[in-house]
Amino acid sequence: MSEPNTNSWNYVEQLLQNRSALYLAIERETNSQAIMRGMLLAILVGAAAFGAAVGSYRGGIQTLYAGMKFPLVLLGTAAICAPVLTTLEMALGRRARWRRDLMLVAAAMAIGSLALVALAPLIVLGDVIGLSYHRFILLIGLCFCAAGGTMLKSLRTGIGNLTRSLALGRTMALLTVFAIVGMQMSWTFRPYVLRPRAEAVPFMRSLDGNLIDAAITSWRSARGQYSRDEAPLPEGS
Repeated sequence: MSEPNTNSWNYVEQLLQNRSALYLAIERETNSQAIMRGMLLAILVGAAAFGAAVGSYRGGIQTLYAGMKFPLVLLGTAAICAPVLTTLEMALGRRARWRRDLMLVAAAMAIGSLALVALAPLIVLGDVIGLSYHRFILLIGLCFCAAGGTMLKSLRTGIGNLTRSLALGRTMALLTVFAIVGMQMSWTFRPYVLRPRAEAVPFMRSLDGNLIDAAITSWRSARGQYSRDEAPLPEGS
């Protein structure tokens, strides 16, 4: 039996208005190509819009760079985490269904991307009111935490066909993988904002330090606690 000819945007609408119907289509692998196109469109448009809002803090080419990198972070995370979900399925004695698992992870990423779009006005407002660099970084982090919560909830609902104990265990395993992979992908594609005194605007930086140390530094700096070894003043200052 041929798959129904459903427009990809219809699945984006289902993602927002009738998620149970979307999960059912994913479980049955109905019109898989249209579903994946819809989820990819949501990820690309949503993450790019949020990235552009973040990059506008610096402006210029950084607006374009950040708009390009946020979708890459989410797509890279999905590409790595979907096989992990399939592996967990196989470990539980279930048939490998990589296509369904990829759609499920992509749907979770798409939900997160749409959440980021909804939070983008906060980023623009932070820029308008002149938040300091480190406070702006913390605001971005809070937005990502909120979007990450929607991703986890979507994923938890999608795998709810198992018993509660197995679903919870699998969700926690995926959460750990998502956190590690997502943080590494985010760190790999930095910078997104750039320090105000930075002259060059690189697309990516070398892999020095780690995200945890950067988050702690931003938190301390937002409270006025600076380390000149990490952020030395220019000569003559």
